[in-house]
Amino acid sequence: MQGAWALLLQRYGGQETVTFGATVSGRPAELAGVEETLGLFINTLPVVERPPAGEGVGEWLRGLQRRNLELREHEHTPLHEVQRWAATDLGTTGKDRALFDSIVVFENYPVDEALKHQADDTLRFGSAETVDDTHYAMTLTVRAGGTLDLAFGYRRDRFDSGPVQELSQLFAGLLDRMASDAETPVGALELLEGERRRRSLEGWSGLTEPTFPSGSGMRLHRLIEAQVHRRPDATALVHPGGSLTYGDLNARANRLARLLRAEGIGPDDRVAIALERSPELVVAILAVLKAGAAYLPLDPGYPPQRLAYMLEDGGASLLLTSEALQGGMPWPAGLPTVRLDADLDRLAAFADGDLPLTGSPDNLIYLIYTSGSTGRPKGAGVTQAGFMNLMRWYCDHVGFDGDSRLLLMSSHAFDLTQKNLFAPLLTGGQLHMAGDGYEPQQLLDWIGRHGITALNATPSTFQPLVALERDGELGSLRDVVLGGEPIRTDALRPWLDGRRGPKPRIHNSYGPTECSDVVAFHRWDGIADEIPTGRPVPGLHLYILDGSGNPVPPGVAGELHIGGIGVGRGYHRQPGLTADRFVPDPFGEPGGRLYRSGDLARHRDDGVIEYLGRIDQQVKIRGLRIELGEIEEALRAEPAVREAAVAAVAGPGGGQLCAYIVPAAEDDWQNGRQGDALWPPLRRRLGERLPDHMVPTLWVRLDRLPLTPSGKLDRRALPQPELRQRTHVPPSTDLERRLATLWEDLLRVERVGLDDDFFELGGHSLLAVQLIARLRRDFGVALSPGQIFGNATLRALAAHVGERPAAPDPGKLSRMSALMDMLEAG
Repeated sequence: MQGAWALLLQRYGGQETVTFGATVSGRPAELAGVEETLGLFINTLPVVERPPAGEGVGEWLRGLQRRNLELREHEHTPLHEVQRWAATDLGTTGKDRALFDSIVVFENYPVDEALKHQADDTLRFGSAETVDDTHYAMTLTVRAGGTLDLAFGYRRDRFDSGPVQELSQLFAGLLDRMASDAETPVGALELLEGERRRRSLEGWSGLTEPTFPSGSGMRLHRLIEAQVHRRPDATALVHPGGSLTYGDLNARANRLARLLRAEGIGPDDRVAIALERSPELVVAILAVLKAGAAYLPLDPGYPPQRLAYMLEDGGASLLLTSEALQGGMPWPAGLPTVRLDADLDRLAAFADGDLPLTGSPDNLIYLIYTSGSTGRPKGAGVTQAGFMNLMRWYCDHVGFDGDSRLLLMSSHAFDLTQKNLFAPLLTGGQLHMAGDGYEPQQLLDWIGRHGITALNATPSTFQPLVALERDGELGSLRDVVLGGEPIRTDALRPWLDGRRGPKPRIHNSYGPTECSDVVAFHRWDGIADEIPTGRPVPGLHLYILDGSGNPVPPGVAGELHIGGIGVGRGYHRQPGLTADRFVPDPFGEPGGRLYRSGDLARHRDDGVIEYLGRIDQQVKIRGLRIELGEIEEALRAEPAVREAAVAAVAGPGGGQLCAYIVPAAEDDWQNGRQGDALWPPLRRRLGERLPDHMVPTLWVRLDRLPLTPSGKLDRRALPQPELRQRTHVPPSTDLERRLATLWEDLLRVERVGLDDDFFELGGHSLLAVQLIARLRRDFGVALSPGQIFGNATLRALAAHVGERPAAPDPGKLSRMSALMDMLEAG
């Protein structure tokens, strides 16, 4: 019974080691006069068990029995003493957490039989009943007689009757399977069977759902070419410098593709693309696909050291860039390079007709680098077939057509961006680029001016557009696809409710880079407070499994595993990590693989998936995946740092990174001023190695890192960072007071003084961008990010703003541009 209960708790709780209470009773014979003592001799002791997946059931249960006998030596130790000792070992007060919240009571006192065999025939006895009541959340009572009777007692404020009934049935089934074969490995004991198992592995996983036709090897560029032949003069791309037709885009891409083939580029070769958001970027990517190769996107804004590593590790055969970006970048000597804006004569020598198809659907389409736990970024390869499946679903689900106009908002080195580069071009619509970088007011004006119908962004980058809207600029939107982080419905609902015309559809998307981006989706109804992860994309199979690879019941947390056509190649040049994360698929077709996502999830009763968090230390900041270990390695490499840890903490505008630093030399940190002086240069050096979103915005000085009893970092014990507000000097002028109010709104603090620093109060680059947009809209002042960083205190910013000339009203400019467009159109 204890073994089955321990295994059930392990599977339900997702913890390798579980603890529950076991009651012990009886009068110790060694206690003098115990038989004449009145009272109840009963106690509850903790049973700590770790069901071993690889051990046979019989062997494990015999070991459990031995441990129970050893426990009897302490059966009269008061539970509160055990609690106190455990608290001392864990470094807590003993009141922070109970040792267990469920108990197993084994009742073995045959009262009925004892009364029936009384010698006195004059006495008659009815049936005996017992009523148990405990304060624990769950009590399993086992009564031994001719049969074993099981009773589940539970607190109604913790459980409903339905889940308890489900748990009791699973427990009974587990007992039957344990008793059937003592040699069965513990890990092979499945919790689900029959219809429950079929529903989880087939109905909810997407395994039996209809999938999109494979298209017999159809490629993305072939579908775009079909749009070219259908409407060559239609507008394909709109950018600040003008526009590009489908015919022009295709001709330029064909010339470049022929040049690439002339350079020996072919299937599975990686072509690095380091370009800003521009028509040349789309031409380059399309040309790489036409050449049959895979593209390696490089964001020119990344630190040179990181770009150099990606180029070397990615094994780039050629680099596509611009003349402006070629200088000052760490491009390897001897790497063939094509400058799309300067090598025009070289490109003109090639024909502009479509190329014959080469390669297969199993070839790579792109290699994207994400943060790595080992201190180095890792490259994830996606196949042509997997990405094609994604694009079929994306275009169908959002409803892209010839009237669609999608605005690109994110870096081409971000996995979320890839599908947006192609979706409008596959369906005859328009792809829009409002310029490089992220400037909310500029994007908002572009949406209103050009009637953008679709956006795909992280919630962190879409929400500022909602906050800035004042003239219905977002009114043309039909679909908003959000992903990468939780969606705040409380921020979106008022915006939706205030729409005068048709409301845009809000889609939640979920998926890792390793599996072609999106693997699950959910369309929000505008009413529910929480938006779940959703259901599988056709062609993808999603399973929620326990640590032994068995499906878990609804409501039970497990690791989300992803199978199907979208599962990528693995990690470039990292076979060990690939083997660890990409495992054989026991449920799908032979030879298939599952990607272990590291995400904790559960099924609702209707089969919809809910995201619960991470198993490891990976976090997401503003939708971007970050391995904390990579930042910690960078910090430890600094001479001034002896030890370091990094954690994601809640902050204004979403999660933020906080660095916990143990100094190498105590003399450097003996007072706060010296510590404050050390952090800015340390942060600058991190910025030379890591992208901006991976550089912590907060820091805490510690004498030592908190450790668990086993000597590992105790992340739960890391203190919450305190806002570094300085001695309060109240604003005195009208401008200072207005700026203080703006800071208080953005940073969500009660008050701001003249000497407070924007970034020490929790500001980061995205909030700085929002500050710039609000300054332009509400103060008529145009500032750059560098001017915000260089005038970080309220006093400095107020002085700088006071000296700046007023900027043109962006709303008036947008309306004037729209009028000019109408006049030019006749």
